[in-house]
Amino acid sequence: MGIWHYSCFFNNVVNYRRLNAEKHYASGERTEYGEMALKNDHRGFTLVELVITLAVAMILIAAFPVARGALPEIRVNSFARGLAQELREARAMSLVHGTDVIVTFDLSNSIISIYSDNDLDGIELADLVRSKKMSDYGTSVQIHAVTTTGVDGEAISSPIKFGETYNPIAVTFRPNGSASNIGVIYLAPITSSNIELGRAIEVLSTGKINTWKYNINGSPGPWERWL
Repeated sequence: MGIWHYSCFFNNVVNYRRLNAEKHYASGERTEYGEMALKNDHRGFTLVELVITLAVAMILIAAFPVARGALPEIRVNSFARGLAQELREARAMSLVHGTDVIVTFDLSNSIISIYSDNDLDGIELADLVRSKKMSDYGTSVQIHAVTTTGVDGEAISSPIKFGETYNPIAVTFRPNGSASNIGVIYLAPITSSNIELGRAIEVLSTGKINTWKYNINGSPGPWERWL
């Protein structure tokens, strides 16, 4: 990233010097200043230009590790936002169409699917609305709890749990906006051990979706509402 910006800056300086020199000749003014401008164009950079170029390059190089260190947080935040939005859209679908909408989590294949259960007979292939790979929400993020205490203050028995559902794990949104098989999914970046990058998405019985982030100094508990 830093090398690319440095190259662009270098090219801009060269183009500016060339255009400035050619401008004097294009105007038809064969002045000593115009001649010197073209001569200087072939002699290289001035000291000031070199100092500015090096200063910009050093700033970009210094900023690169900072940006790289922020990448795990950016990724887990993006993943959590995308998944929370998926759940909100499923709830909205249930309200609009007046039918149960089921969201399933296939952990073996890392796939999240949405079903519109029009006939109220559970999950069927014919009811499938769409499926997404978990990687579609972001990369280098895993379903993982960074702590043993959940958003409700109780011990975490599983990093993803919606009611007693299993294979697939699923949450169901009702036409009145409520939800059954409620629960929480915990997320964390794969590439960082920083527990404060822990995120959680909670589905309440009212159908509301809450997002949480872990704050070791939070009060009254380490999990605080986010977004």
